[in-house]
Order: sequence, then structure tokens, then C-alpha cells
Amino acid sequence: MNRSQIKTHTDVIIYFFESFDIEMIDTLLVDGEQYCGLDKAAFLEKINEIFKVFISAGNTRLIGFREIIDSGQTKFTSLSDYYNNSVGYSFVGNNSSHFLDLMFIEEKGIIKSVLDCGNLYLHLPDRDDINRLSVEAII
Repeated sequence: MNRSQIKTHTDVIIYFFESFDIEMIDTLLVDGEQYCGLDKAAFLEKINEIFKVFISAGNTRLIGFREIIDSGQTKFTSLSDYYNNSVGYSFVGNNSSHFLDLMFIEEKGIIKSVLDCGNLYLHLPDRDDINRLSVEAII
């Protein structure tokens, strides 16, 4: 996402995820909310560890793909059909096939929660679960 495409709070957070900018993500996420079932500080620690994995695999940035949910039986045309006020992104490394799937839940235009979402539907080569990174899997 380039700066000219940024129009919403979600867009700004996506931009900083793509840039590995943990400090700006920290600034933009709401204190006191739960992200992937964790408090904000614990969530950011795990995201920072995931960023390190991407970087150690040779990535200099992430490419965010806006996606739909695949329930295994039904492909929803938008996440709004599955979960109100939400959008899913698959973040893929620019030099590796590592990826991270997250669902961002908005309330009144602000990200209020993030879910680790391993079932986004994506048509990209080299998408293999062995390359999937997950907040839940980071210890």
C-alpha cells in the first residue's frame, strides 16, 4: 500500500505492518483492548518476533493482500458477511513465501481487535502452511 491509498485507520495500520514499524503500530492500537486474545503489550511483542522471522528470511517489507474468509465450505465475498466491521489481510514477505493472516475488527473507524486468522483465501503460488507465521505459535 502506498501513502496515496491510505484513507482509514485500518489503512494506516496495514501500511505500518507492511513496513515492520512496531512503534507506529503501538501508537495506533488502542490501550486496554485485546489483540489475538492478548493485551496490547504481549501482542506487540509477538508481532515484533514475527517481524524478525520475516526479516531473517530476507524480507525488507511485507505485501498486504486484502482477503476473504474461507470457512472450508463457503467463500464469503467480504469479511463483513462473516464478521461485521472487519477486514482480513494476508501479509506476505517480499522475498520469501512466509505469510501472516490477520483479521482487523473496527469499531467506529478504529481498530478495536485483531484476530489470528489462518483461513484467508488467497490465490498465490508457494502458499504452504509450513511458511505460515502465527501469533498463537510464537512463544
